[in-house]
Amino acid sequence: MAISIGPKGYLDLLSTDEGPRRRVRIISFTSPGDTGPIVHQMFEVGNHPAAIIDIDAGELVTSSFNTTVGSNHAIRHQSDTGLAAALDGHTCWAVITDTGVAAVT
Repeated sequence: MAISIGPKGYLDLLSTDEGPRRRVRIISFTSPGDTGPIVHQMFEVGNHPAAIIDIDAGELVTSSFNTTVGSNHAIRHQSDTGLAAALDGHTCWAVITDTGVAAVT
């Protein structure tokens, strides 16, 4: 099975293993070339991205972002990494794990 997501899309994954299961959400966004906010309605306060992947370059770029989700549903580029311009227009995936109580479903 193939599922396609694009900019401003998201995908929820859930393990099929036995026992407690946690949701993993992958949110697709287009990276801006500045340190302004990256707003996405699927970014939730309290569920901060554990990883951010630059799909265009195939690299982990988590350290280039401030992954604390603000009340405006946004994360930001870190101004001290200098990579904001290098990521301009790149498709990125934010990987977010459910921080709630694990439950068997």
